[in-house]
Amino acid sequence: MAVEGGKMGQEFTLRLLNVYKETIVDGVGLRYSLYFSGCSHACPGCHNEYSWNPKHGTLLTFKRLEEIAEEINANTLLDGITISGGDPLFNPTEMLEVLKFLKEKTKKNIWLYTGYTLEQVKNDEKKSVV
Repeated sequence: MAVEGGKMGQEFTLRLLNVYKETIVDGVGLRYSLYFSGCSHACPGCHNEYSWNPKHGTLLTFKRLEEIAEEINANTLLDGITISGGDPLFNPTEMLEVLKFLKEKTKKNIWLYTGYTLEQVKNDEKKSVV
């Protein structure tokens, strides 16, 4: 999947579980948070087991991603974007495209919460692209 002239080359398989247009619990400052489905960690005591199934949620489309960028840009009070889930690195290739698009369109800082350590991400060929 590639960005071509501001458009994605194809639609996503990523699914959105929830969008919080304003939150103060997902990082420093006022943030726009996106929660994606899919997680293979199955952490004991997980507060969001529903997010583990990658088929839960609404399919992310390029149109919806454009709307999200517009919503973020329309809110001058936002300090940044938070990506969570599930585990956003469940599908690292598509997540990278989402991150690149949001960064390019909004210029906001982006925090990504994952169940992997930084060392695990760096040592995984697929995840290290993020």
